[in-house]
Amino acid sequence: MAKINLFSSFHKYPAIIACAIALFSPYYGLNQNLVQTEIPQMPNSKTKGNKGKPARYNSLGLGVYPTDNLIIGGTHIAYRKKGFGVSWRLMPNLVYQGIFGDEMNISIENAYLNNWQTGRQKQFYLYNINLNYVIPITEKIPFYAGLGMAYKTILTEFQPAFNEPGNTIWLEERENTKFFLNFGFGVFVPIYDRLILNVGYELRPQCVFVGLAISNPFNFEDVDMW
Repeated sequence: MAKINLFSSFHKYPAIIACAIALFSPYYGLNQNLVQTEIPQMPNSKTKGNKGKPARYNSLGLGVYPTDNLIIGGTHIAYRKKGFGVSWRLMPNLVYQGIFGDEMNISIENAYLNNWQTGRQKQFYLYNINLNYVIPITEKIPFYAGLGMAYKTILTEFQPAFNEPGNTIWLEERENTKFFLNFGFGVFVPIYDRLILNVGYELRPQCVFVGLAISNPFNFEDVDMW
């Protein structure tokens, strides 16, 4: 039997061998790529590092009970399965009267020295601020409660001798102003479309707070990632 010399065959049939290599080399390379190439993994949107953006409510409103003085304020929270926020209340008419009410540059010391006091005083919490902890009752109805500080002041009424009778002034007893511990709680409840009602209670100044917020249209787009 005659022996086949591969080298001599290569020289005799170069065109045939070249065609075979050209036909089979892409197939071989494709298989190699399929074996060596790793299939990219789709990112997991619920991984620990990506919890989704929190829902936020920002309300503004008024204190309506039981004080007869104007109270304005706001409540601002952000939460997922839990959250945090801040609330504040302010009595602007008394802040103006107490802090900026030193009329005609009369100091309270001179008013007492001239014995102009009428014997009447008012005690008020001019403003407060609370830090709140938020727990959602449902995804769109969060409850919050918190502690903070309230600023209390005393205003004393004086009747200057050069004023007409009954034309009195109120001056702040600044040495007797103090900060007191405050407590408050409340809830946000959707009432129509994106309109949100905020109802809360404040200890100092004691009042029921009623505010309104408008929810962002994309506020809860990441709720499935919380």
